[in-house]
Amino acid sequence: MRHRDSTLRQILLGRGFRRRIAYAAIIAILCAGLACALVYANILATRSQRAAYTTQLSQQAATIRETIASRLGTIATATQVFASDLLPRFEKGRMPETGARANLARLSMIFPAIRAVSYTRLHDGALLLHAAEGFDTPALRSLVGAEAAHLPADTRLSPGTRLGDTMVMALTVPVRADSELTGILCCVIDCSRLAFETSPLNDPKQHRFCTVIDGQGTIIDCFIDALCGTNLMEPTSAMPPHIRELTRRVVKIPNGSDVFDLPKGVSHHSPARLLAWDSLALGGQRIVVACTAPESIAAIPLTRQRVLYAGIGAMLLTALAILVIIGTARRTRHFRRAAYRRMLEVIDVVPDPTFAVDTRGTVIAWNPAMAALTGIPSEEILGRGEGEHARLFHGERRPMLVDLIGHGPREVERLYDTVERVGDVVQVETFVPSLRNGRGAHVAGTASLLRDDDGAVIGAIETVRDVTRLKRAERRLRASEERYALAVAGANDCIWDLNLRTDSLYVSTRWADILGIPPSQAPTGLDDWHARLHPADSPAVTEAFESVIRGEMTHFDIEYRMRHQDGSYRWVLTRGAGLKDIDGTVCRITGALTDITERKHEEAISSILLAISGAVHASRDLNELYATVHSILLRHIDATNFYIATVDRHRACLDFPYFRDEREGTSAESIPLDEADSPGLTMEIIRNGCPRFLDRAGIDAIGGIGPQAQQWLGTPLVIADTVMGAMAVQHYADPHHYTRRDLDLLVSVSAQVAMAIERKMNEEELSHQARHDALTGLANRALFTERLEQAIARARRRENYRFAVLMLDLDDFKLVNDCHGHQTGDALLLHLAGTLPRMLRATDTMARLGGDEFAVLIEEFNQPREVVRIIRRLQEATGEPVALSGEEVLPSTSIGVVINGRDYADTQSIMRDADIAMYQAKQRGKGRFRVFSSSMRAQATQQLDLRNSLSRAVRNGEFTLVYQPIFRAWDQALVGFEALLRWRHPLRGFVSPAEFIPVAEETALILPIGRFALEEACAAMARWRAAHPCCRDLTMGVNLSARQTVQTNLTNIVRRTLGKTALPPSCLKLEITETAVMEAPTVSQANLRKLRGLGVSLAIDDFGIGHSSLAYISNLPVQTVKIDHTFTSRLGRDVETREVIRAIITLAHSVGLNVVAEGVEDESQLAMLRGLGCEYIQGFLLGRPMPEDDITALLRSLDDAIAHDA
Repeated sequence: MRHRDSTLRQILLGRGFRRRIAYAAIIAILCAGLACALVYANILATRSQRAAYTTQLSQQAATIRETIASRLGTIATATQVFASDLLPRFEKGRMPETGARANLARLSMIFPAIRAVSYTRLHDGALLLHAAEGFDTPALRSLVGAEAAHLPADTRLSPGTRLGDTMVMALTVPVRADSELTGILCCVIDCSRLAFETSPLNDPKQHRFCTVIDGQGTIIDCFIDALCGTNLMEPTSAMPPHIRELTRRVVKIPNGSDVFDLPKGVSHHSPARLLAWDSLALGGQRIVVACTAPESIAAIPLTRQRVLYAGIGAMLLTALAILVIIGTARRTRHFRRAAYRRMLEVIDVVPDPTFAVDTRGTVIAWNPAMAALTGIPSEEILGRGEGEHARLFHGERRPMLVDLIGHGPREVERLYDTVERVGDVVQVETFVPSLRNGRGAHVAGTASLLRDDDGAVIGAIETVRDVTRLKRAERRLRASEERYALAVAGANDCIWDLNLRTDSLYVSTRWADILGIPPSQAPTGLDDWHARLHPADSPAVTEAFESVIRGEMTHFDIEYRMRHQDGSYRWVLTRGAGLKDIDGTVCRITGALTDITERKHEEAISSILLAISGAVHASRDLNELYATVHSILLRHIDATNFYIATVDRHRACLDFPYFRDEREGTSAESIPLDEADSPGLTMEIIRNGCPRFLDRAGIDAIGGIGPQAQQWLGTPLVIADTVMGAMAVQHYADPHHYTRRDLDLLVSVSAQVAMAIERKMNEEELSHQARHDALTGLANRALFTERLEQAIARARRRENYRFAVLMLDLDDFKLVNDCHGHQTGDALLLHLAGTLPRMLRATDTMARLGGDEFAVLIEEFNQPREVVRIIRRLQEATGEPVALSGEEVLPSTSIGVVINGRDYADTQSIMRDADIAMYQAKQRGKGRFRVFSSSMRAQATQQLDLRNSLSRAVRNGEFTLVYQPIFRAWDQALVGFEALLRWRHPLRGFVSPAEFIPVAEETALILPIGRFALEEACAAMARWRAAHPCCRDLTMGVNLSARQTVQTNLTNIVRRTLGKTALPPSCLKLEITETAVMEAPTVSQANLRKLRGLGVSLAIDDFGIGHSSLAYISNLPVQTVKIDHTFTSRLGRDVETREVIRAIITLAHSVGLNVVAEGVEDESQLAMLRGLGCEYIQGFLLGRPMPEDDITALLRSLDDAIAHDA
């Protein structure tokens, strides 16, 4: 038994048993090591999956951030375009308010995210607002008003704000017109519409969310609506302190990732959560996109594996390891597939066209936006490769950005002009010819690599945005900026901008020009500016700036002096306005600086000339005047050495009636003028008749007489185009004492002195010669002959100068003398001498040649009918009964006329021919006139016949009216009509108004004709208003003649006509010519004011062909100026005419008048008039004059169009 036991122990403890024990130990050790390795591998896999999931969250946040940035950037660019182009046009009056409101509505239609858009005008606080239905609330208006009150200097994005159930942000842009801040454009943006792509990223079951917050920590978009508007950083919020601290970090740092713990009980998942965020900055505001998910989703669930490892044991370690590897691979593929599906979901909801390819170039993703852009659905492109996707953009198979992202930069730069790289992300811009049905489009592409969890490249993704509109807007904005830069460069003003925070000063190059310094020495701070101030002006300038900084004033205008580089001082006008930051603190002052030295100099000259002019009129003695002039010049330019020299009556010598010199005393000897080359500076002026500014070298070159000065200024005294003397000042010590401006002043003063000398000479001349008739006080034959000679001489010099001579003789004057005595005859002559000159113009001359014979010289007329009109007035004044010495005398006058005075070389011939014409008039009867020219005689006869025909036409009703439409230039909408008179002669047919209107004007026939036109036009307009709804706002224009304008009962006629036709006064516009107003201004203006009191509109017709000005017309109660068709017809051919029209329109707008252009006959004229700012158009291009039936048909078609649109 003991042996068996021993044998058994040997067997048990033998070699084989020990080997088995060793194998078991080795296996146990290997098992333990492999178990530890598997646990460690599981930990690494968990960390890897969490990192991959965090990367995925970062990519999702970046994608949403790019989407929001794209949409906000597009809105901001469009808003800038509206602020820099459309709204300035509205501020300048080039766009009606309805057009501005329509453009605001169009902006909200283009961008659905914009729920409301407003424009606040700063000068009157007016608000133009367009809001989505149900969104126009007091809270919205309060938000818009608060944003406008900020007065942003640039684009500003406000923090998130809750309006009702909607979180919004306000994008505000300043609007400037001609560099002046005129208003604030505000777009209220729905935050949920900016980031609606976050919806697929929100999974409440797994507590995976995407949240958008602003720079103040306020939630502006969240899956849980109740949280929207919550500020995560406020101590009053329900969030724990570590959440608030994390929010501050997220808002402060542009992008990143982190892990944080939720409070207990919030989620059934682990409280630890993964966080990734990305942000964008716009308009001073930051917008953060944050994506979160429970950490447990990303962790690899290894619990089941560990239980399996413990159950199987060491014997299945190898198989378990294989199973672990297989299981890990499967789970990794599962997560990769899930991530891939989520990536496809994000790509599908991205608003920008996006697609992805794998490493072989095969398309693996193609979102709906890309399908809409290219017109190719995803079913037709997915799975296709070999550059098939490039053909949709470029028309050929070629590498696109998504294909080149993994290559070097040279390949990308070779195919694209604009390339930017940020890490793996590449952004390019290019033109693709195949989009938009072959029209091509500008696109912006952004591409990046797709990598797996190990960092291996598995493909690439590219976003393609159509930026064609943006490019156009950029070009318009660039052009606007270039125009602004050119305007600043070409302006007379210096533009400056003072930053109070940095104490930095910007000034434009005009600063250097004004002060004569190199541009490199331009000031950089306010101290540099103040260093150049005149000491006396410095306190006022400093106070102006400080008042704006303190907020006591919003702006300032101040005039002061600044030191020029040459040491002199220049007068400048500075305008400045303060700009406030978001806290209401003035942070900048900006404005303009204008050189007003010339204006100040002109004001000084005006002051001096006003004083001298007063002295000229007050001083009856020339020596007294000379002393006064010297004292005035002494105060202003230190004219210590001053003298006046005059040529005597016979031009024999040069006298010095006034002489003051510190070296030569108070008198100077006369200089003979018998030698043409007489020396001296004064003789140089007498000979050449030109002002001279001489320094010492110039004085020596001419050869002065007496002590030589360092400076000498001399000007001629010109009387009747003849140099009659000279005036001079000089300085002996300082070679820089006088300037060119002083010479200009001396020239102006010399003109005043010359006028005084001329007046004195005329007085002396008139006192020695009897040049007037002793009985009547009229000019006598000598004076008349002299002025007639002057007129003949002027006609030789001036081609457009015209004059006429009238010879008047009283009919039966001898009979008056014989019947009533010579005393009564003289009384009649005196009466006519007092009456007839009032019928003439100020430029005309009337003389008594002897007995009952008078002569009239008419100068400066354009048409013969102007002379005829004067003759009519003379005859009408002569034909009035006169009570003399108890007797009533009915005089009449026969008149002979020579109109073509230019054809005569001497006075005798022209007076002889006028006398012959006068006798021919006497032969035709009393009270007649005749023209010497046979052609004019024929014309006069024809006018007489025409007058008789007009009388018959009035009796027989041969007149009719046609109506020419008037349109608005902007959109060619019908705004009214002008009634035009037509005469249907029974034998001649239609007679041109240009032919019969002047004749009717000269007679009383224009009054019944004008009344007919007024009544017929008002009746027609009343009928149209009653029958056609489109006529309610239209006006009827009726022309008034000069005679009608001065009718005392004109207002009563118009009032009765309006009452008779039941036409509202506002529908009637009376048109008068500027000539009609100028002929009888007092009566005309009184009638016009009465008509305006009735409510009738008034217009100046044919403006530009008369002698009035807009300054005169602005004092009249008119609302409209009509540019004569002669200007419009030359608009496209004559640059000068275009500038004249531009000036008329600009000046008319400046005094509150609207403008109608007559005679528009082609599209080029219409386009140019629109560009010049003309509001209304009339001409054959849009509508010819039409009879009433045609106008009725036109109005009927407009009614139909309105009904159809309704």
